[in-house]
Amino acid sequence: MGTSLRSQLPLLLEVPKGEVDASLFVTAANETAMAYLSKWQDWPAPYHSFNIYGPAGCGKSQMGAFLAQRAKAIMIDNLTMFDRTAFADCDVIILDGISTSDRWSEDALFHFCNYLSETGKYALFLSETPISQLDFSLADVRSRLRAIPSQEIHLPDDALLRALFESYFHERQCAVTEAVLDYIVARCDRSYEAVAQLVSAIDRESLAAKQAITIPLVRAVLDQNGKIKE
Repeated sequence: MGTSLRSQLPLLLEVPKGEVDASLFVTAANETAMAYLSKWQDWPAPYHSFNIYGPAGCGKSQMGAFLAQRAKAIMIDNLTMFDRTAFADCDVIILDGISTSDRWSEDALFHFCNYLSETGKYALFLSETPISQLDFSLADVRSRLRAIPSQEIHLPDDALLRALFESYFHERQCAVTEAVLDYIVARCDRSYEAVAQLVSAIDRESLAAKQAITIPLVRAVLDQNGKIKE
């Protein structure tokens, strides 16, 4: 499932090569969350669960895949009804994108938490906000989710920003120099979604102008979007 982590990327946590998706980079922004994943068998009773939360694009799903490579796991993106037989053949259940939407039934979550307590199976809850703060109407669901420890994925630091830009440009087969990367990282918005949007805008401008990606071209794109920072 995974590919080798590119050796030139800055790592603050040792992750065995070949066991993590190439789009997941470990730096100070997410190293604590990754450390908890590596010790998933130590997650505390009664629910043997953990919650990783952070904004869209921060790598939560990749972290779920990271755990799935280390455990007999299943990943789900909804739970509208509870059926214990669906989890009979796994040790870990990964709930990706849990929220108060109609994709997640409060009654099903209530029975799911009880199932975890009863069986000793493990669960990873992935969400944009802490599950302890989700406004479910059932008090029994809220109390169970509040008992699950959590860890935030922080805004990207320079190392992670650079790794993300490199990855996104590589996916688009765009050649970018070190100087251009330095220029972008020093001036871009520090959010995960902004990285993807900026790479897309730079690629479009490069194709439209039939020019290589240079500092003047990047500056023009940033200036057009009102993001220029000197």
